[in-house]
Amino acid sequence: MGNGEPIATTGCTWSWGRATTTLSLWDASKWNQMKSATLAGVTKSSVSGLGDDAFSATMGTSKQFAVLNVKKGATVYIFKVYGVDSPSDQLSIEKTLAADVLATLSP
Repeated sequence: MGNGEPIATTGCTWSWGRATTTLSLWDASKWNQMKSATLAGVTKSSVSGLGDDAFSATMGTSKQFAVLNVKKGATVYIFKVYGVDSPSDQLSIEKTLAADVLATLSP
C-alpha cells in the first residue's frame, strides 16, 4: 500500500494495485441521523464488535458497493474500498481496516 493522500481536511486515501481505500472522519453528532436515514436502494445492517456502534450500507443494484460506518466517541469513521469486486469482500476489508484503526486509538 502506498502513502496516504489527504482528502481535504477530513480524510485520507490509499491505493494498492487496482484497489483504493478511503477513510473519512465526521462529527458523531450526526450519527443517529446517518444510521436512521432511509435512502432508496440502500440496505443498512448493524455490525458488531467495532467502536461504540457500527453499521454497513450496501447500495446499488447491478454493481453493488459497501461502506462501513463506525462511531467511536465523538468521531464517525467511514471506510470505503474501491476496486474490489464484491460488496462482501469490500466489507471484509473495511472491517479489518476499522479494527486496525480503532486499535491505535486511545481508550
